[in-house]
Amino acid sequence: MRSAVSSLLFVFLLIACTPGMDPSEVQHRIQSLFELPTVEMVFRDVIYHKSHQQVFGVVNYDFRETLFRVSIRIQAGFDLSSPKFAVVRDQQRVTIKLPPPTILLVDADDESLYEYFARDNSIGWQNLQNAKKKQLEQAQIRAVQLGILNEAKRNARLRLAELMNTLSIQDWDLEIAENKENDHP
Repeated sequence: MRSAVSSLLFVFLLIACTPGMDPSEVQHRIQSLFELPTVEMVFRDVIYHKSHQQVFGVVNYDFRETLFRVSIRIQAGFDLSSPKFAVVRDQQRVTIKLPPPTILLVDADDESLYEYFARDNSIGWQNLQNAKKKQLEQAQIRAVQLGILNEAKRNARLRLAELMNTLSIQDWDLEIAENKENDHP
């Protein structure tokens, strides 16, 4: 993922820094990428789920429980379709403006599902999907709390610094918009 992103940015920034190239054209081309993922976390969660039915709120029947594991992938980076994204060239200086980092992907790998045990039949596909959805939301919150968005910023700075050094561009800036408090869980 890192080399593909670096290669694409290299081409676009080379064009952006070429005299006579319109920065808005460069911005348009980079926006066609839509997203720039810069960091990924994988959580391997163990989930316990139980369900049962009650008659008159007292008698339990159809009791089911299961314990299973799933891998959850979370990617953070930058949404380049945002109007906050821009490449600006001022005489000899290039400024890259990125929107705030965001969660780009939260996905549970169904291939990684492993059931440790199930008591009294399976919990059913719908209950499994509901449990998985809840776990995805919790994993996203944990990733933000663990600093995935700050890591996305840090990685963007490092990759762009490497890229600018490769292009022998010394006079450049990176501006990353700040997240609003309510943007993420």
